[in-house]
Amino acid sequence: MKRLIVALKTKLPDPLAVCHGELRAPASMDTEAWLIPGVASSRIPLKRANHAGETLLTLWAEPWCGVANATLGLEYPATALELAWEYLLKNHPHDSICGCSTDEVHNAMPYRFEQSRQIAEVHLQRAHEHLAAAALRDKVGEGELGLSLFAPAGGAPQSCPEVLVRLPRGWPQFNEFFGFESKPSFRLEDEAGQEVRYQLLEVIPTTRHLRTPPNKFPTGAARQTIRFALDRTVPAGHQQNFVLKPVTGPTRIPQAGAIGVARDTLRNEFLEAQAMSDGTLRLTDRTTGRVLTGLLALEDTADIGDGWFHGVALQEAGFLSTGGQVTFGLQENGPLVARLHVRVEWLVPREFDFKNMRRSAELAPLVVEHRITLRKDARHVEIATTVHNTIRDHRLRLFCPTGHGAAKTYVSDSPFDAVERPVGLRADNHTLRELQVEMTPQQNWIAGGDLALLAPGQYESAMLDQPDRPLCVTLLRAFRKAVFTDGNEGGQIQGAHTIQLGLRPGPATPAELYRLAQALAAPVRGVYLDVQDLAEIKTRRRKANVPAVSGDVVLSAQYRDGDRWVFRVFNPSGKAQTVRLTGGSNWRQTDLQGTNARPVKGSCRIGAKKIATFQVDES
Repeated sequence: MKRLIVALKTKLPDPLAVCHGELRAPASMDTEAWLIPGVASSRIPLKRANHAGETLLTLWAEPWCGVANATLGLEYPATALELAWEYLLKNHPHDSICGCSTDEVHNAMPYRFEQSRQIAEVHLQRAHEHLAAAALRDKVGEGELGLSLFAPAGGAPQSCPEVLVRLPRGWPQFNEFFGFESKPSFRLEDEAGQEVRYQLLEVIPTTRHLRTPPNKFPTGAARQTIRFALDRTVPAGHQQNFVLKPVTGPTRIPQAGAIGVARDTLRNEFLEAQAMSDGTLRLTDRTTGRVLTGLLALEDTADIGDGWFHGVALQEAGFLSTGGQVTFGLQENGPLVARLHVRVEWLVPREFDFKNMRRSAELAPLVVEHRITLRKDARHVEIATTVHNTIRDHRLRLFCPTGHGAAKTYVSDSPFDAVERPVGLRADNHTLRELQVEMTPQQNWIAGGDLALLAPGQYESAMLDQPDRPLCVTLLRAFRKAVFTDGNEGGQIQGAHTIQLGLRPGPATPAELYRLAQALAAPVRGVYLDVQDLAEIKTRRRKANVPAVSGDVVLSAQYRDGDRWVFRVFNPSGKAQTVRLTGGSNWRQTDLQGTNARPVKGSCRIGAKKIATFQVDES
């Protein structure tokens, strides 16, 4: 070995070259080290399922099952959660998670994602039900309904969350005018008995409610389902409890201050979002007066590639959504939340004509729907974008112009980091074996020009070298073959695909953007229980001081390891950050393997671009 090292040193230049930044150089003419960048947008449904599975385990199941163990003595399902991770990680081999293998490989993946999801969900639901029962016991009377809200362990505080509740039979109703639609009559109170304002959003007259009593056969009953928003903000890792009390007569809230201020416009204290006739969004930051236009424009182009690469045709033909047919209007409106529905339909080539190497002359409609939501007190806009993908051999990207034509760099998140990247391609691109491409990997967000585009689970984005410097995210690619094969139709991903997006104007730290993306990917969950449920769930709360880590950092993991907690956070910024360590006892900082522990008390400095792991005992 020593001789090998000596021989190697004699062949290396002195001094060695120093590389700064990401090691993402595409293959040159003198190397076979292919970068293969197109895998970030291959088979998007698998990417989204993976992101959802990781979010479910790290922000929901592991931390909340740990809380139930610490505060209720409920068994921590370590073996089950390990199995859920095993199913998820079996989808992580290179060609599997990259979406660049054959249909046989990828057809096996949804089963594993679903097994992981079901295991995590059943234990999370059990933990939430027991935590809700412990908090609501002796507070819910006959004919009433208890409600507990839970926020994920990490993420930004969530304002005016929406929940679904199935009301017991016989709940009092009221009707507007001559009985056009029955609505439930109820007041909502918090644990202190104070009335809480809510906004009723939807009533489904009859749905099936499943009850599974302990050691008994499950039963089903018809119940009225309602969806409503609460005038509360739920911080990350918190539980809030309420009681729905039936009353007689109409129960409404004043509509003064409704967020939908016009047929095409949403407005709260901080933002104004206006749907435009070309299907784009106009966003005004009311704190600065800055106006952003052309947001959510869509571009459809050909894709003649495979799972490895987005293939660009010489005879390209791009089709913009701004020339299509657009319909929009308010879908829901009130003082807590309002929602615009924007539908864009435009004609694009049905597929690529590989015989003549051009997009087909036959055109077909491509439909994309945006549901744009603005909540009270929110500084960002939420967008649920649904692509009805009936087109083949194409790439669909979404653009959000920043207007900062002089911008030279932008920032995007990557695992445990936020990376600054240059706008534009390298000058020697034409000399490379593998061309550098515009689109680059991300995890959750991209930011530049005082605008952030949140897109958790969409793994490809960029700021494009165009005069309006748009932030751009790939919504999907549809291609007809796997590499080294004549065809694998699964890459066309036909069907409807819904993607969660967000827009946040103004300056924000990388950790803030991470937390916003976490909240977008993990909205508040609700658990409702009636008197019978509370009688069947015997758990009671015990004294416990659940530990926590707080500061301008990002929570990556929080789970139980025997009698101790493990926390992992990271600092994506270029400056050191101080975190507070509260609750528990005997805090110590370790390496990633949980060894080399050293004691810490009260607070801790985490260096720039650093990951920190902590262990803590229960008090």
